[in-house]
Amino acid sequence: MLSLLVHLIPPSAMHIIPSLIPEAVLGTKEPSDKARTAAFELILAMTRKMNDGGIVKRHLIHGNEKDDDSESEP
Repeated sequence: MLSLLVHLIPPSAMHIIPSLIPEAVLGTKEPSDKARTAAFELILAMTRKMNDGGIVKRHLIHGNEKDDDSESEP
């Protein structure tokens, strides 16, 4: 389901994607085929979204509050 929503993330809100990565990776280790497939599709959707471009605002990523306000292009 999340893989269907990833394409709706605007290029200015790419900081959301890094918070989804750990859950997607854990999902690939699930015993259920459906769960593993959904997790893999989420990873692919995030990859496509990051490939489209945008700005990752590192200071908005959970856990990076102490980083400076510099922005990086993916």
